Amino acid sequence: MADTAITALVALARMRPDAAEYFAGQIAEKSSRFLPQQPAFDDAVSAELP
Repeated sequence: MADTAITALVALARMRPDAAEYFAGQIAEKSSRFLPQQPAFDDAVSAELP
């Protein structure tokens, strides 16, 4: 699986001049869709204060 991931990242870098920005955007989009939302750090800290 690691070989597949590395091959995909190399292909992305060769195909897109903005590969890092594109990849970051895709990760943000997919994670917001498939991972549970967590409260922001400031929200968690203020919730613990009396």
